Amino acid sequence: MTAPRYTYTEANASRWKPLFDSLIGGESELLVPLAGNARSLCSLKVRLGDALKWLADQFALAQNAAFRAYAELKPKLRFGASERGLIIRVRRVPALIMPPDDYKPLNLDAAALERLIAMSRDEKYSPVERERFARLVKLEVEAQIYLTESKLHDKSVVKNW
Repeated sequence: MTAPRYTYTEANASRWKPLFDSLIGGESELLVPLAGNARSLCSLKVRLGDALKWLADQFALAQNAAFRAYAELKPKLRFGASERGLIIRVRRVPALIMPPDDYKPLNLDAAALERLIAMSRDEKYSPVERERFARLVKLEVEAQIYLTESKLHDKSVVKNW
């Protein structure tokens, strides 16, 4: 049996809610000082993580629409350490969608992709064939986006983000 998380409470969530509100409002990076908030960076990260989890769970579990923004913020947060405290960053770009390991991009041009999209909507093909065309387009576009994005970003930056 695991120990209960004493920081997964409404009181802890209400303490950190203004910080999350500023991140939702557009701040891309905040420094949370260690002094006065926790004894270590690890415990500070746990407190913040539990507070955001409590807020996000109010949307996910209690179906309270007012907490939707916290549920959407949760997977975008990235934590970093500094000498003075914990740095919280919001990843604004969506996470890179990796294609399946065994998928080799076909490197289709835009015209070929447009034809596949048209074929996926054409009623003369069976629903199974239309689904295959749509799946192929989706895989190809995701692979192209992934390859383009991974070339744009330095690997060390992506790993630390």
